[in-house]
Amino acid sequence: MAQESNLYSFNVLMNSIRDGVVILDKDLRVIETNQSFVDMLGYSELELYNLRAWDWHADMDEKDLRHLFSKLAAVSKKLETTYRCKEGREFDVEVSVTGAFFTGQQAYICICRDITDHKQAQKALQESEKKYRTLLQNLPVGVYRVTPGSEGKFLMVNPAFLDIFGFKSEQELKGLNMSDLYYDAAERKKASDQVIENDGYAALELKLRKNDGTVIWCLDTAQLTRDDEGNPLYFDCILEDITARKEVEQNYFSLLQEYEKVFNGTQDALFLVEVVDDNTFKFIRTNRTHQEKTGISLEQIMGKTPREILGPEAGQKVEDNYRRCIQKGEPIYYEETLSLPGGKCVWYTTLTPVIQEGRAAYIVGSSQDITIRKRYEERLQYLSLHDPLTDLYNRAFFEEEMKRFEKSRDYPISIIVADLDGLKAVNDSLGHASGDELLKLTADILRRSLRSSDILARVGGDEFTIILPNTDIAVSREIVERIRSSINEYNEQEPKLPLSISIGAATAEKKNSSLEEVYRIADDRMYLDKIARRNPGKEGN
Repeated sequence: MAQESNLYSFNVLMNSIRDGVVILDKDLRVIETNQSFVDMLGYSELELYNLRAWDWHADMDEKDLRHLFSKLAAVSKKLETTYRCKEGREFDVEVSVTGAFFTGQQAYICICRDITDHKQAQKALQESEKKYRTLLQNLPVGVYRVTPGSEGKFLMVNPAFLDIFGFKSEQELKGLNMSDLYYDAAERKKASDQVIENDGYAALELKLRKNDGTVIWCLDTAQLTRDDEGNPLYFDCILEDITARKEVEQNYFSLLQEYEKVFNGTQDALFLVEVVDDNTFKFIRTNRTHQEKTGISLEQIMGKTPREILGPEAGQKVEDNYRRCIQKGEPIYYEETLSLPGGKCVWYTTLTPVIQEGRAAYIVGSSQDITIRKRYEERLQYLSLHDPLTDLYNRAFFEEEMKRFEKSRDYPISIIVADLDGLKAVNDSLGHASGDELLKLTADILRRSLRSSDILARVGGDEFTIILPNTDIAVSREIVERIRSSINEYNEQEPKLPLSISIGAATAEKKNSSLEEVYRIADDRMYLDKIARRNPGKEGN
């Protein structure tokens, strides 16, 4: 259940992030998202799985986006762009894109933030000085103006900026430059150069230090103003404390890596199913083991129902189990046999419902391939009831059948006891291999002399017993003669290893007769037959 716990924690953490999070595959198709991203665009989660990135980008088309993301396979990039929600409204966002491997494939993790407030602040910076001053004093984000270069001399700050760094007044900033607030002062020059080189605009995540030395992370959006000759004059910047967000992101990426290792490292076939409603279930994700064992790729299964993947009959059985899981509201366990592109397998499956807002929103599935184990179990079950040498039923099965037939309506019931003569002498003189061969010949002759309804068992080293349901004395004698005839026929064809079998038979005519007593009588008659064979002048049966 550790895998399911990690998957559940992953989903909980995803939906605890206030920023929109969307994970795209190499074709820029959605493979994972959180509720904040769903709310941001106004599409349902299922609708998003059928979209690609250019469907909500307002200022970049497919070609632009493919070119951009192709450079991000193993790096990160921040950019500002414009999204278009389902209802058509366009809004500005800041997107942090990180190339990564997710569920065994190249993916892009995008963390998106609506920066409408930032844009309003930037617009305010371009307004008249009086309005600008009034607005800056009341904005909830830090706003400051500094000179370019390695030091960054302060020209103006607003109250929110002072609050972020723990200063009580602008007087406490006297003698300090922006570089003094950097965790590493050398990074200040790099940041200044980056803004200038990026056409005078950049959004940077900076590691800074408060007045008391506490380390914080801030999002710094800088706009360069040049003088009449085009030389850098100053930066107008908007600063927001994102320390809490960075901690969540770090925890998120850490858990994502752990989840990735567990999800694709386990030998169990894991799968995630979305519960659209009580009658509709759609696969969202599978791990590498599931894909290898079933022969069904993630692309083939994503967004499909069990009936679409398995066909109406098998799919209906699978959906019945999913329905049983969400109705119980707790994990269920069962065995199932499925014929899939990867072959026919027996699975031991665990289904765990993920409850959100009082209903089962997802089902986490874990299936173990127990095909080989089931074969061993069936073989052990077979061996527990059969003699391994002759492949006949053994004494344990015979005794259970005696109890069953004694309570049945299959009377009259006859019992034949047959004993292979001279087995010890053959073993001593010719070896046990010859003795085993005689036992198998005896089993074969007896088997061919009987009907399909008769029960034949090897109950001892050289002793065989036959239960004949619905068989009276006359028919049992016919069967005994048929056995003797087969023995004579064999001996005529194979004189080098002759076969001799002593036989006794008895019949229970009516119900409630003791079959144990009938068996004893048949056994006694077998011994009489054995004595008669040793002394040809005496009668046996």
